Amino acid sequence: MIKFRIKHFTVFLVVAIFVVLTAFQSVEDLKKKLPLSEGAEKVDIYNQLFRSLIFDDVYSAKNFAEEGLKLARKINYNKGEANALNNLGVLYKNQGMLDKAIEYYQASLKINKRENNIEGQAGNLGNIGTLYSLQGLPDEAISYYEDALEIIKQADDTVMEINVLNNLGNIYEKQTYHEKAIGLYLKAIELADRAGLAEVKFDPIFNIGNIHFLRKHYDSALMKYNLALELAGSQNMVNNKIHALIAIGKALHKSNQNDQAITVLQEALEYAKTLNSHQHRFEIQKALSEIYFVIGKSNEAYVLLLKCLDLKESISILEIEERLSATNFYRVLSQQEIKEQNKKIDDLQLSNSRAFIIIGIMVLMLLSGAVYIFYQVKLAR
Repeated sequence: MIKFRIKHFTVFLVVAIFVVLTAFQSVEDLKKKLPLSEGAEKVDIYNQLFRSLIFDDVYSAKNFAEEGLKLARKINYNKGEANALNNLGVLYKNQGMLDKAIEYYQASLKINKRENNIEGQAGNLGNIGTLYSLQGLPDEAISYYEDALEIIKQADDTVMEINVLNNLGNIYEKQTYHEKAIGLYLKAIELADRAGLAEVKFDPIFNIGNIHFLRKHYDSALMKYNLALELAGSQNMVNNKIHALIAIGKALHKSNQNDQAITVLQEALEYAKTLNSHQHRFEIQKALSEIYFVIGKSNEAYVLLLKCLDLKESISILEIEERLSATNFYRVLSQQEIKEQNKKIDDLQLSNSRAFIIIGIMVLMLLSGAVYIFYQVKLAR
């Protein structure tokens, strides 16, 4: 038994190290290809580098997208230009600069329409619809989502169609057009079942549960939430699992099943701790404090409320940091000369940092493996 565990742990260790090294190597390989490539191939590499770095190094990602855009325009590579414009739209959206993001998506859409790029148009339309939804402009969002649905049917992209249907349903739900929203969610579920795409069914099922909850049909809501929880578990989606457990806990509380609600919310809290999610922990502990207050456990309710206040402060600090980061990003954008001057230093630091991170992860994995093996052998004796 010990040998079996050690063997499987060793396999896991080797695979994990391989994944880390592959992720690092792919970016480095793309960078090495840049000086050896030209024309459309070079534009495509610029766009690939953007997608690889957008979450890790936003400044380098932006630089690659801009270089790709410049080259694509120079050689009249329309598809590459549209992709680069779309990438810049993604970048500005992530930074909260929604109007600027829409400008880039619209520019990309214009090219994709001219080139009759169906998939590109569908992506652009869906992205613009999402931004209008975030801006609180439901009519504009609905218009773009409906246009996206028409295009997607030609592209035969089931996953994209399901996502757009779900997003469209969200807008109608917010406007309290519940029947229309449910119809869209059911259509999304039907498409997912037909295509065997269980992983994209969580959102529409969960959203139907939300509508039942709003209507105070708590038994129906619990049925949908439990189905969503089952899906999240089968797909190992921890974040979705937390959402489902919180919803179940609240629905149980509304159904006066407070003991079960507490048990479910405590389970959700344990998952939230593993993700170090302040927002989830705040929501869970707030719900628990309300239940404790209702059942007469005032001390427990008070302690949890104090914890909520601490978490709220932490969340506020994180939000401020995000806003400062976005402000700093905008300032750096307007100081091109400074950015170019510091780029060489940033690239060197980034390269060194990645190397140290990879070495550190490998050392930790090896140490963990050694400790695990030692402990198992000791138990066997």
